[in-house]
Amino acid sequence: MTERAGQERTDLDRIVAAAAARPEQKTKDPVKLGTFKGVFVPTTQNIMGIILFVRVPFIVGEAGVVEALGIVWLSCLTAAGPRERRDAFQTFKTSWRAAGR
Repeated sequence: MTERAGQERTDLDRIVAAAAARPEQKTKDPVKLGTFKGVFVPTTQNIMGIILFVRVPFIVGEAGVVEALGIVWLSCLTAAGPRERRDAFQTFKTSWRAAGR
């Protein structure tokens, strides 16, 4: 890489030169998720997200803001399995202790 006449090399020039000097690294094979994790789960998450997006205004209109937040919170709590709830509770408890409360 040639330097410009009368100008110093900038940080960007140094970064580009360092990247060009590196040997080319082999890339790993892409992770294959399979049918369930790669197709079914993302599709289901997308559909459920759309349903939630469409239904939240209706829920707020019928129940009110506080009750709607309670319904959504209860739905999320019910959807999460016992293991996830326990892990989330442990994380909350640990962060609560770290904050000195």
